[in-house]
Amino acid sequence: MKRYFWLAILVLLATSCAGAIAPPEVKVKQERAPEAVPEEESADTECSYFYFLWGNTAAANGTLDEAQESYEKALVCDPAADGVMRRLASLLVRMGKQHEAITWMEKVIALHPADNESRFWLAQIYAMMNRYEEAVVTYQAILTDDPANLDAMLYLGALHASKREYEKAREMLEQLVRLDDQSFGGHKYLARLYREMRLFDKAAVAYNQALELGWSVPLALEAGEVLEQQGRLEESIALYQQVLDEDETNDQARQRLVGLFLQADRADAALAELEELRRSSTEPYKIDFTIGRILLDSGRLDEAIAKFNSILAVDQGQDGARYMLALGRLKNKERGKAKEQLLKIPADAKMYEEAITLLVRILLDEKDYAAMEQVLKARLEAPATRKPRFYALLASVYHQQGKNDQGKEVFRLGLAAFPGDANLMFEYGIFLDSTGDHEAALAKMEEVLKIEPDHAVALNFLGYTWADHGVNLDKALEYIQRAVTLRPEDGFIRDSLGWVFFKMGQFERARQELEAALALAPDDPTLNEHLGDALHAVGATEKARGQYERALALFGEEESKEKVRNKIKELAP
Repeated sequence: MKRYFWLAILVLLATSCAGAIAPPEVKVKQERAPEAVPEEESADTECSYFYFLWGNTAAANGTLDEAQESYEKALVCDPAADGVMRRLASLLVRMGKQHEAITWMEKVIALHPADNESRFWLAQIYAMMNRYEEAVVTYQAILTDDPANLDAMLYLGALHASKREYEKAREMLEQLVRLDDQSFGGHKYLARLYREMRLFDKAAVAYNQALELGWSVPLALEAGEVLEQQGRLEESIALYQQVLDEDETNDQARQRLVGLFLQADRADAALAELEELRRSSTEPYKIDFTIGRILLDSGRLDEAIAKFNSILAVDQGQDGARYMLALGRLKNKERGKAKEQLLKIPADAKMYEEAITLLVRILLDEKDYAAMEQVLKARLEAPATRKPRFYALLASVYHQQGKNDQGKEVFRLGLAAFPGDANLMFEYGIFLDSTGDHEAALAKMEEVLKIEPDHAVALNFLGYTWADHGVNLDKALEYIQRAVTLRPEDGFIRDSLGWVFFKMGQFERARQELEAALALAPDDPTLNEHLGDALHAVGATEKARGQYERALALFGEEESKEKVRNKIKELAP
């Protein structure tokens, strides 16, 4: 004890007066690889302990190279000092020298084959280096010796999950929580795993158990997101409010609450949360913009207009706010003021095309064709204001007046200015179809696909047109299936798929696809009529009658209504 006391004193003196005390002389080979340590040498524990303490002090002071050198000298003095090996391995990991750390940990395990703690540490280093298989084998070796090792189960399960081996991860983590239902880590990682596997009901239960064992704001936010995905709005709202009770400055929880309140048609509650967000925001105009949009959507037009005006009073360059102000004026039946605001939006603004498009629509409602032509022609004169969409709009203006030749000339000029614009070519095809030139329209759509093979709407146009005419059905099916892959949430494209199956005589398949289409676009009269046709074809007469009656209520044109009435009459009583 006296000997170690004096050694400790020496170390303290060495740290307080650098260089005043000379350490024991140790001959260290030039090579610093761990394999070079001569294990057969006799141990000098005093020397080893001195350098071990020196290394600890250097590590604490942040002089890591000195700490490494001291630990290695300690191991020269005592090659079997496994505690020094562990400390050196930890230091090497800290220094980013994981390969060397692994070598030392393997030496520790060679000295103590049953040391599961060291094997656990080794597995973690393997995982850190993405040496996945070796980490798995090491964790499994621990579990072979100690089947109830909860830490090994937890980390092995998390490792499997990180590699998307979800079933292996699930088996391991579920076994863990069966053995220890109070395992916070087990329930937490299992909750995240279930969420990845889209098992939201199970995820919600696991998150609840984890929160009961260790409530935290980040975990509560994760759990709230899962509840949102399940559509359990009130529960997620309550959880986010609990987060705010814990941390009233948590903007993430407030932002989520805003979205949930809007989903629940609780605009006032959403606005209250936005006001709270505004207090701490470094960019309050963004919050004001969102407030203005909610007020506009809620029909509180005067308040919305005032909010957008307040934004522009601070910064006239907020063109998004100016566009929304124009919308507010338009909804408030102040057409003149709406047009005035739209004309103020400059050509380099993000909302410029939308602004001119809205302006043209206002003029179209007023049937002021001369003004529409003037606005669009003025913008097509200069390259800075010339946009492909404006050519399509001007052609549409001519079409409204029956001037189709002038419309074609506009498209010719537009495609000369923007020869590779697939959307402008598509609009030309739609224009030709509306004039009754269906063959020319189909040809233009084929040109669209040469420019952009994955143009979903052009694929759908061609496929649906062929199906409606009962021609090229195999090609129509190919095109529409590609379009559905590109835009799976588009109810009209899904309707086209059902319609081509109907035309191919596959009535049950048609019914399935048309029901899926109607779920995406329930208020479209044509989709309702198509589903009625499919139901009639499979013998579901009463269901067909219901769809026809809904289509009849939705159609506005008398010609379409009469067609549906005739279909209802043809149904068996």
